[in-house]
Amino acid sequence: MKRLAFKILVPTILLGLFGAASSYAQIENRIDVNVPFSFYAGNTLLPAGSYTVRSVTDAPVTLLVRSADEKVAVIVETVNAETVNAPKETNLAFDELEGKYFLSMIWLDGSPIGYQVVPSSMQQRLINSQPKHSHRYVKAFHIRKEK
Repeated sequence: MKRLAFKILVPTILLGLFGAASSYAQIENRIDVNVPFSFYAGNTLLPAGSYTVRSVTDAPVTLLVRSADEKVAVIVETVNAETVNAPKETNLAFDELEGKYFLSMIWLDGSPIGYQVVPSSMQQRLINSQPKHSHRYVKAFHIRKEK
């Protein structure tokens, strides 16, 4: 009887633990931002407008960039980035290369850890040909917990 209870109880407990872990991973911050210029997210050119950025996976962090009207959605891969001074505001950073903007970083207010977007091949080619380039920052206007 004890063996039967053990065979049923242990898998049930493990299933419960894994279920709790996966539901916890789905609670993420959603960032709403209005980008006043067209930009590349990965290889996709997005028009100026309102966007939502949220995490899709944990490691490596995959982000979903979706237009507010939900007509355009792009997935980008990121790696962790660190800064000495945690930003006071959540913002998105764009690399400006030859008049084109590329989503490059996402910083969350108060956190020294951010997301560095893995550069597309076009962005990497432009960075290699023009190592000194400028950055443009866009402040996020709304951040909320998402279930």
